[in-house]
Amino acid sequence: ERGFSVRGEGLDYDRPTEAVLEICLRQGLLCVDPLERIRKLGHEAVFIQDDVHPSVKGHLLLADQVYEALGESGALPSACVSPR
Repeated sequence: ERGFSVRGEGLDYDRPTEAVLEICLRQGLLCVDPLERIRKLGHEAVFIQDDVHPSVKGHLLLADQVYEALGESGALPSACVSPR
């Protein structure tokens, strides 16, 4: 059975993420798993009060992670990749 419950508190973020990672792996696609960084920062620092949608800080975190992954994979032209 597939399907994901979206109820804020108690939401299982691993289940949909694992499903997406599995699809990416099968298709040979680059995939970014944000959960490790979210856990390091803490849920409250990344999501707004509804517990489901990222805050401004959360969106910046996710965008930075996608940018890093694209740069590391060689998908970005070198002019777009800034040294850190």
